[in-house]
Amino acid sequence: MNDLQITSAGLTDIGNVRDHNEDAFAINNDLGLFIVADGVGGEQAGEIASSLIAESLPLFVKKTLQALPPEPDEEEIAAALGRCIQETNRLVHERSSAVPQWQGMASTLVTCLVRGTTACIAHIGDSRAYLLKRKALKRLTTDHSLSHPCHFRNVITRSIGSMEEVSADIACHTIEPGDKILLCSDGLTNALDDNRIGTIMRKEKDPNKACRALVNEANDSGGYDNITVVLISVH
Repeated sequence: MNDLQITSAGLTDIGNVRDHNEDAFAINNDLGLFIVADGVGGEQAGEIASSLIAESLPLFVKKTLQALPPEPDEEEIAAALGRCIQETNRLVHERSSAVPQWQGMASTLVTCLVRGTTACIAHIGDSRAYLLKRKALKRLTTDHSLSHPCHFRNVITRSIGSMEEVSADIACHTIEPGDKILLCSDGLTNALDDNRIGTIMRKEKDPNKACRALVNEANDSGGYDNITVVLISVH
């Protein structure tokens, strides 16, 4: 397998309005796994759901990867990630059903699994993934959400934990040195448009500085929601 060198960073921020943070992220460089989750419904323990995803999905991925051949193809990687997401969904759903104060909890998910020169992106909800390749920014995900006239935020149509089964959108992409992948919650994308996100990603070479710059600008633009970013830089 042609392994690339990866550096990464992540940052989560409560924003300027919310009184608690329902977002969570995870970075596991050993697995090549990166996660952003945005809990749904503060009254229904959305922060518990997102944290549970960040903690459990890496465990499922680690176990599943051990059963794959030494050099899995894209279809095998995508299928493995899909199975891990299903297991994570069932865990969140079971916890929601078992604990009265957690009933109805759910979360979005966007995750990236890097194996060799393949980056497999999976998402559920309106947390997004972007790829910066040769200075051009491309959105890799399509929001699972609908606008609602009575809500400030869009209403998500798919989430982790809300039902016993869930279908993730999964796609694999070939990556090369110089590429950057951004995973983020909608606290970033509701505050900054894609052009501004791309400008910051091109300007800031260091992943930590890029994450801080993205969060700072989102807060400067209102910070109406929790903001979470994970940046993966390929060398």
